[in-house]
Amino acid sequence: MEAGAGDRGRICCWRVKKNMRLACEDRLPDGSYLSRIYPSVKDWRRKTNGVQVRVIDYRLDGVADAEPIYRLVTTILDHTKAPAAQLAALYHERWEIETALDELKTHLRGAKIVLRSKTPRFGSAGILRAS
Repeated sequence: MEAGAGDRGRICCWRVKKNMRLACEDRLPDGSYLSRIYPSVKDWRRKTNGVQVRVIDYRLDGVADAEPIYRLVTTILDHTKAPAAQLAALYHERWEIETALDELKTHLRGAKIVLRSKTPRFGSAGILRAS
């Protein structure tokens, strides 16, 4: 993450390894906690140039082949604006969509036809030509 992205008003949310060391600075009522990430190991050791983030650890109960625990990091520090359970559910839905798009783009292309149109009108023409 670009240092200071949260300070510039950017809203970011991404998954990190569950074993990434993120010290709990403040536990929030929704189960998430505030921590800091650092641009380098040197900064981490010296505790300089850190960016405050919110950490959300969660499980996907009832999902086949789910990992035991997932970890998200976000620049949304206010737990009332984006509760941990809501962010976890939205992130999971996002990956279901990404998986479906991957299936369409990579595995279901049939005769390996790639449509290169820039508009829906020409995209329809490309589909008709390909069939």
